[in-house]
Amino acid sequence: MVWRPVTGYLGIYEVSSDGEVRSLDRVVVRSNGVPVATRGKLLKPNEDKAGYLYINLSAGGRRRRVYIHQLVASAFVGDRQPGMQICHNNGIKADNRAVNLRYDTASANQRDRVKHGTHHHARKTECARGHAYTETNTRFRVRQNKCGPSIVRDCLTCEAQRKAARSAARAAAREARGWAPWPDRLEKLAA
Repeated sequence: MVWRPVTGYLGIYEVSSDGEVRSLDRVVVRSNGVPVATRGKLLKPNEDKAGYLYINLSAGGRRRRVYIHQLVASAFVGDRQPGMQICHNNGIKADNRAVNLRYDTASANQRDRVKHGTHHHARKTECARGHAYTETNTRFRVRQNKCGPSIVRDCLTCEAQRKAARSAARAAAREARGWAPWPDRLEKLAA
């Protein structure tokens, strides 16, 4: 395990290649102006609603929430380029080891989520109406978005029900207008 200083908190906090954060021994000046020696310790991370681990860092009387994967990537992977995101190679948000982190594009991060089964659409086993996504009931198609092509799942049962409903609605509209198939039209004209 290797420890490196946290950017912006030199001499106060360090982050390890295993995703741990510790404070260092230091002298802290309290609000009443009295200096107090503080022993360093390993900090306990908190988890946000999305499952990412974070800690609160303090310096100069200001407290800031910082995500551990950002600290580890900054210290061990390098500086993040504009437009890049931090990706967890194994898809586990709490695994903040340096070997598990990399910088990549947003679309690559979404592909990883689908591959790991953590994407909200990829882990669905049934459509919105409750029909199971099985091999016989699912069609995959490519849809063009402004960001490029994406693969979409369609429920064939829902598609058949929509098609039948549209057909029935068209038939009812034709009947309301007085339209009839040819044999009936001929009878109306003859009468």
